[in-house]
Amino acid sequence: MRVQPKPWIGLSIAIGYLLIILVTTLLILDDPGRFPSVRWALLHQVLPVGIGIVFLVIATSWLGWWRPALFERERKRLPWWLWILPLFFAGGAIFNFVNADRSAIPIEAMLAIAAGTVCIAFAEELAFRGGLLVGLRARFNEWIVWLVSSLVFASAHLLNVAFGDSLPQVLGQVAFAFGMGSVFYVTRRLTGTLFGAMLLHFLWDYAGFFQPSS
Repeated sequence: MRVQPKPWIGLSIAIGYLLIILVTTLLILDDPGRFPSVRWALLHQVLPVGIGIVFLVIATSWLGWWRPALFERERKRLPWWLWILPLFFAGGAIFNFVNADRSAIPIEAMLAIAAGTVCIAFAEELAFRGGLLVGLRARFNEWIVWLVSSLVFASAHLLNVAFGDSLPQVLGQVAFAFGMGSVFYVTRRLTGTLFGAMLLHFLWDYAGFFQPSS
């Protein structure tokens, strides 16, 4: 590693990513079009998150943190029964997607939203359970790493207030995001790689876009 991990560096990566999303979204999200559409996916997902990904890739490369960000080092194994969590949510996401009414959604819109969701899953996992986790592990035990990384991930959803959601709605999102962040953390630990958490993140978010509440 070019730079020794420290908690403040990991937190700076996460905050930097969030600031990029906030600023770029407020600047370009004048008329994203209606969901679901290619225009909505490009302006709401691909463009702002893509800029954030550029920042994350540059930061992770400069720090030399790719290996610890993407792969687990030898750590105490989690109990096998915790596989229930990622398998349950993966199964639920697939079930919801298969049973969603997508008859009125053009295939090109579904593909564009899929591309945008890939960007979100990659970026958020690299920021919150990649760089942030690496920084926290330099000083804290795994209980603190789980708690802080999940809290920061959950708190990031407070930005939705700036995007038009009501405060009670956002507080509900924050509480749910803490739970999902915990599941993504467990998934990383169980699979031994951040790619496992990215895949589950993608499945959950993508299926969620086609639920009636969307």
